[in-house]
Amino acid sequence: MSRKKKNRVYVGLDGLDIKVNTTKILEQNYYIFYNKNNDEIGHLQAVKDGYLLHLCLPRVLRI
Repeated sequence: MSRKKKNRVYVGLDGLDIKVNTTKILEQNYYIFYNKNNDEIGHLQAVKDGYLLHLCLPRVLRI
């Protein structure tokens, strides 16, 4: 189940997806983010017209 908010942010039960519209090109098309326990907490991937940032909220909040 997800809910659309302000046309670009999707909030689900345990995740947050944010679409960033940009013409800038990063060095890589996919980045993975880890917390200090080396657990994956999210990723950034290239999509049409920008990038999509996904964060797993329970993993971000747990340290």
